[in-house]
Amino acid sequence: MIIEAHGMQHYGNGFEYLNGITLEEIKKNDIIKEQIARENGIYNYIVIDARQSHSDYIKNSILKSQLPKILGFHEEDINWRECDIYATKNIVKEICMDYMDNLLSIPELSEKYHRARPTIVKSLKKGYDFGWCYYDNKYRDNSIILKVTVAGKTMYTLGINDTIEFINKETNGGSCCAETFTSMLKRH
Repeated sequence: MIIEAHGMQHYGNGFEYLNGITLEEIKKNDIIKEQIARENGIYNYIVIDARQSHSDYIKNSILKSQLPKILGFHEEDINWRECDIYATKNIVKEICMDYMDNLLSIPELSEKYHRARPTIVKSLKKGYDFGWCYYDNKYRDNSIILKVTVAGKTMYTLGINDTIEFINKETNGGSCCAETFTSMLKRH
């Protein structure tokens, strides 16, 4: 069996934008690759449409392919979230760690990882969904994040109202100690 994931270059403009091969050349090459595979005894040549590289799109492409039938699995047999975490955790987790633990700003992350700001922001959003960092796009223009710890619980916030609400919730409306405001982190 051969499983080939076709990225956008198989459906859009090829690599012409990089002065590379055209879409027509890629399609001819795809036909030749599959033909050679079949000539060499590969009868299960599966193409996964991966023109969009996000988990739901790829999951649906896999489920629409012959893979579930050939391998005998159903959608509910797979922990798709774990697959997504495994597939993305390296770079996304590193970006989140640098953002939270090493206090790197988005421009610093862009420079370090050689990725555009929107890609860094997308990684931070995904990391937030996985619980690896605190990032809220509504605060994208703010420059300070407060790290607040009360009774061993930590939250990150940009607003005093959110901070007071968190402190009141964690202390049942009581007062807090010096532990509460642990640090201010420079961002953006």
